[in-house]
Amino acid sequence: MAALPATWPPTDDFLHRLAERTGLRTHDLHLVADLPVPATAWLFDGTAGASSSLVSRALGLTDSGRRELRTRARSMTAPEGTLAPWQPRPYE
Repeated sequence: MAALPATWPPTDDFLHRLAERTGLRTHDLHLVADLPVPATAWLFDGTAGASSSLVSRALGLTDSGRRELRTRARSMTAPEGTLAPWQPRPYE
């Protein structure tokens, strides 16, 4: 069980430890807590990993929860120049 921090907003150290205990990513916890995501979160790797855990958790949400998740995801944008340009894979 994880408890809320004694002060708000939570410290980066608290969020890091909570991420380790819950299996979530620290930046995801920022979003859940409605806190600003650090600028470094937008420096994406050109080869992102699988998102199967996010998908499986999203499938467990109610219809209204999935709608809220879609709205939240659509509202987030990455600053220009931080995403690697799309390049077709050999099989595409």
